[in-house]
Amino acid sequence: MTREELMTMDASELFIAVGEMLENRFEQANELTGHQIAVYTLYLFDLEVQNGGLSQFFLNSSGEFAPLVPSALLSVEADEYEALLAHFLDETDLDLENLENCEAEKYNAAYGEFDDRYYALYEKQPLDEMVAAYIREHADMFC
Repeated sequence: MTREELMTMDASELFIAVGEMLENRFEQANELTGHQIAVYTLYLFDLEVQNGGLSQFFLNSSGEFAPLVPSALLSVEADEYEALLAHFLDETDLDLENLENCEAEKYNAAYGEFDDRYYALYEKQPLDEMVAAYIREHADMFC
């Protein structure tokens, strides 16, 4: 991807294109930098949550990135998203470092509440736009 493409691409398209690019790099070399790790983490997080909710993110292999999500959200200034996740974690006492009990039925209501609030927040303030702004701000790391 050229710098010009990166700077002019629609936010959603940019988020997906960079996420896929980083996924290929991660699978091939497993070497991503700090900015790239933040974007890749949020790419996986948003992809899973949009597809099947927070529980899907935790249960799939992408859940290994769960401990990185709060700092990644703060990196792109997605403070409301980070607060939403923090609220979920406070309510459930789940530990992002140890998600082995994350599929317990007792969490179903909390997952549903998180997902509903996430989708509502996304309508108001799309995460892909915040991540795209972050990518553009650090363009040299993604070209």
